[in-house]
Amino acid sequence: MAIRPVDMQVLMHKATETNRAEQGEGRRPEVAHQEFAQVMQKHTEDEQRQVLQTNKTEQDNIDQDGKGHNKYERRRREKQKEEEARQKRQQASMSMFDVSI
Repeated sequence: MAIRPVDMQVLMHKATETNRAEQGEGRRPEVAHQEFAQVMQKHTEDEQRQVLQTNKTEQDNIDQDGKGHNKYERRRREKQKEEEARQKRQQASMSMFDVSI
């Protein structure tokens, strides 16, 4: 069976297409590996830019003057107010009358 010139042209075209397809299939794992490496690099860069949050800052409040108000600060202020109130009561009970004639 002889190959006619028309068949030869079709076969040459099909042979080059097949060769390209085989080369593409051979490179598929390499391309997939490169894409995976790019995705991992982007993920790593994103993680490096992300700000880490701590539990300590979630509970502290900062006013405009820059003073923090947490449970210890609040308790200290309450004790200070109680002490001031106690001192005022003592001064009120110790008032003396100075009467001169």
